[in-house]
Amino acid sequence: MDDKTIRSLNGIRDAGRGSYYKELLPCGCYFTAEGGQAYVSYDFAGNYGKVKREYKIPIDQLDTFLDYLHRNLVIYLHTKESIGKVAMSYEGYGGMTLQFNTSCSGVCVEGYYFPVDSMEQFHLYEISFERAKKLYALLQTEEQGNG
Repeated sequence: MDDKTIRSLNGIRDAGRGSYYKELLPCGCYFTAEGGQAYVSYDFAGNYGKVKREYKIPIDQLDTFLDYLHRNLVIYLHTKESIGKVAMSYEGYGGMTLQFNTSCSGVCVEGYYFPVDSMEQFHLYEISFERAKKLYALLQTEEQGNG
């Protein structure tokens, strides 16, 4: 096991006992475990930085989320060149927003947040979500060992 996984395992042991564990993933979202529950989340700044929102993806829905992201990204990449310079957006699979020719062009998780506009960025999500699933598996192992 690498050092990062060992440190994560120690944090997850505590999370399995009702504490809280949060780790920043390469794609910019967080893996969070609290009280035996786990999810990946995004933190959004609200209007004028006053309101903070969190968008959560339950750990058991990560594969569906990745599928939607990939399908939307393929549509985005095939469409972006053919629409010219017109700024537009529309809702894609899973409620994600496809933004064209805006300051946040790409496939956005919600509204105009966290745009993904290349397969390289998508691969960061794959790596990140695999890490989240690995951390969750460690949590499950710890819970079974302590149960």
